[in-house]
Amino acid sequence: MATESTNSYDASSSKRLFLVSCPRTASNLLVKVLALTKQPEVRINERGGYVLWDAFISTNLDGRMFKPLDQWTATDKAKLQKQCQQCLDELEQSSAAAQREGKMFVTKEHASWFQNMSAIQQYLYGENVIDDEHPCTLQYPDAYGVPQNPQYSPDNQTFFADEYLRTWRAAFIIRHPALVFPSAQRALANLLKEEMDPEILQRSISINMTFRWARRLFDFFQEQTETTPAVLDANDLINSPLVVAKFSKIIGMDPSQLQFEWDTQARKDNTGQSTEEERRQQMEAFMLSTLHSSSGLVKDKAPSHIDLAVEAAKWKTEFGDRVASMLEKAVVAAMPDYEYLTARRVQLDGVEDSPSKMFAAESRA
Repeated sequence: MATESTNSYDASSSKRLFLVSCPRTASNLLVKVLALTKQPEVRINERGGYVLWDAFISTNLDGRMFKPLDQWTATDKAKLQKQCQQCLDELEQSSAAAQREGKMFVTKEHASWFQNMSAIQQYLYGENVIDDEHPCTLQYPDAYGVPQNPQYSPDNQTFFADEYLRTWRAAFIIRHPALVFPSAQRALANLLKEEMDPEILQRSISINMTFRWARRLFDFFQEQTETTPAVLDANDLINSPLVVAKFSKIIGMDPSQLQFEWDTQARKDNTGQSTEEERRQQMEAFMLSTLHSSSGLVKDKAPSHIDLAVEAAKWKTEFGDRVASMLEKAVVAAMPDYEYLTARRVQLDGVEDSPSKMFAAESRA
């Protein structure tokens, strides 16, 4: 049996980078700008991350994510167990391949996609959700020393054990909630509207309208690895190449490889793909459509000032009163976590700019 791990793992020496994002935070744009496929000492999978998508979307589509955990059958739990294990195995296979080449492995994942079911249900339904057992127990490579009864510290609400997460370095990309959440509503509603009941679909979308898990993961990595993860705000990604260069250097990239212009790309042909692969390809094409149709950074995607009252009025016109109200409440609720993270973002020396300047929330009746 593996021995108990400690907090002494040196994350700064790890050649594995976990880039944590949320939907619509311009994470795909970041991958493009970092030119990860061209970085000579870096390896990333063909999808640019998203290894954990399969487990997350499966529990959405069949409704397990929204069924109380004490009502989960043995089959429900076994299915999630198998899917999470497959995700872990794919991560490890890609990481091992990079290691054999002497390269750093990078994966990019949305924080909401690898939270455990109890954390997601508590977010959806409140803190009194019954959690009779942790539904996902994974088998880790022996080299990591994950014990038979792994630890899950308070800031780690993922389905990965503390001991495993400590083997990664972490970095984060964030973006103002008033830009992220309506974009997620727009994109995910269009993407999944034919596959989900409207009520379930809205719950699924709302899971992505928070920065709570990104903040907790930031605190986890800072405490457990004794290193401060690099944080990049999408506003800086689009408007400040020097900040991007500094961020890239911090996370172990070559700043000279950065690209801020590129050729537009055609959408992939999915002909002949299996149903699951076709779904993945459709999602990728949809989520990357803006990026693929552009030839560089689009400045109007990163406004310097955001007025919540003005934005909420636009949401009412686009989504209707009910969804607009939900979006407004979600933005207000997410601001403390966003403020916390963006206050710790990578900045040029001597540069101070409070995110509050970008957020003019007017009191509403």
